[in-house]
Amino acid sequence: MENEREKLIYLAKLGCQAGRYDDVMKSMRKVCELDIELSEEERDLLTTGYKNVMEAKRVSLRVISSIEKWKTRKETTKM
Repeated sequence: MENEREKLIYLAKLGCQAGRYDDVMKSMRKVCELDIELSEEERDLLTTGYKNVMEAKRVSLRVISSIEKWKTRKETTKM
């Protein structure tokens, strides 16, 4: 079980370096499911993964929202 944990943490670190935060999040979720207390470094990996994934989703949502507002304004000015 310890080898699996170490492998998952290694994969999370690699994902963090590569900017693949979805992979960091998935690896750290699996580490959490092993039901062993996380070290400070592991908690940092977990929060980094989730923070960056959520930030990307927020940015996407803002873009979609601004496009919708732009279309609404465009349709309103045509009438």
